[in-house]
Amino acid sequence: MDGNKTFIICGNFRGGTTAVAQILDRLGIPMGEDMDPNGNYEDLEFQQLLIHESVDMEKLADLIKKRNEKYATWGFKFPGTHVHMPGIVDSFRNPHVLFVFRDPYAVADSERRRVDRPLYEMMERTVEYNLHMTKLLQQLECPALPISFEQLLLRPQAIIDGLLDFVQVSLGWWDRRRLIMGIRLKKDSASYGYGKK
Repeated sequence: MDGNKTFIICGNFRGGTTAVAQILDRLGIPMGEDMDPNGNYEDLEFQQLLIHESVDMEKLADLIKKRNEKYATWGFKFPGTHVHMPGIVDSFRNPHVLFVFRDPYAVADSERRRVDRPLYEMMERTVEYNLHMTKLLQQLECPALPISFEQLLLRPQAIIDGLLDFVQVSLGWWDRRRLIMGIRLKKDSASYGYGKK
């Protein structure tokens, strides 16, 4: 991996961002320090800053400075980060943004069960998020990569190769195969929004 980079993973809540964050972590890219204990690969410091409607830019700058001083290349994942874009992108050193897209119905169904909100309401938010990310793909001047969660599950070889190219990491045959083989649909597929309540 050449140069200093910051990888920002965003998408819908329950939209597959954790799977992508896990891949970057397995590639040796630090994805956070004080991690959310729920296993969603979210750095609590970024989570607490970005979950609000507006971002405290001074706190964000301080947090980014801390990470930059510790790591040449690092990243973080928070599903709603794109809501604050493009405003916050220039705060990061050499930002590379990964937009994770997932079938809107599956996202909405999974989120509906988690937060007990109407399905249509969750679908509306999912579509709004997808439209915003699509616009950002056209607007952002930094490198950006769209990733399909479904395609990651169905065609992991192709998606992994595109991801490796984007992050500029080279893997040997065996390490690449192990990474691909690690991508599996959970036995409890309801966690992906494909099962019944």
